[in-house]
Amino acid sequence: MLKNTYVSTYSLMPMTPNIPETTKKRVVIIGAGFGGLKIARDLADSEDFQIVLIDKNNYHQFQPLFYQVATAGLEPSAISFPLRLAFHYYKDVHVRITEVTELRTDSQEIITQLGAISYDYLILAIGADTNFFGQKISKKRLCQ
Repeated sequence: MLKNTYVSTYSLMPMTPNIPETTKKRVVIIGAGFGGLKIARDLADSEDFQIVLIDKNNYHQFQPLFYQVATAGLEPSAISFPLRLAFHYYKDVHVRITEVTELRTDSQEIITQLGAISYDYLILAIGADTNFFGQKISKKRLCQ
């Protein structure tokens, strides 16, 4: 006798990055911080490239102004915005929300949670982590 067995059909389906094939050179940018956004915006108007912007978050945020939002000095939308909104009008910019698990430079592809993505040019703009300067209590409280 089965007891409330549930299998999601989504877990059985293979995931794909769903990026259209093109004759243009593909530039894959990993990281949508300031560096990744800058290069993606600079290349977005080019007729020569297809841009794939990969980040694990669906948004870009300017962390140094969090205190302004916390004290009602700024609206949250002033320091954070969805990545897809920034590139909404560009047909050759594709934003994918995923994590990169492997780089295969010999075959010019990256492996993500969505699957493999080939590239002609790869840009790593992964940024940095916050430094708590050895303050373990601050890190524990802020990262709960």
